[in-house]
Amino acid sequence: MNRMVYHGWISVVKTYLKEKGIHISVRRTRLPPDVEGDCTPVAEDFYRIRISRDATYDKACEALTHELGHVLDGCLHEHGPSWGVSYSEAYALWAKFVEACNEQ
Repeated sequence: MNRMVYHGWISVVKTYLKEKGIHISVRRTRLPPDVEGDCTPVAEDFYRIRISRDATYDKACEALTHELGHVLDGCLHEHGPSWGVSYSEAYALWAKFVEACNEQ
């Protein structure tokens, strides 16, 4: 992955969520060494996603996909069955994005 792919993925995620009436802010920032990303509700239907600035672009894309799962589940910070369903939705979107990138 590279910077262009990472920013393209952010754009796809924002568009996908906007169609669901959800808005996000994505920032690269310093996070604890064992944290690649997190998600915080800011207001109704608005979430802040932070991605570790130390993460490679591969890891940043993985973290964004993971956090998208949390956003779709309301940022409950749990990894239960409902998050699993939401993460499956997020991963399916990621797979379509990667396929589209490979076709170009």
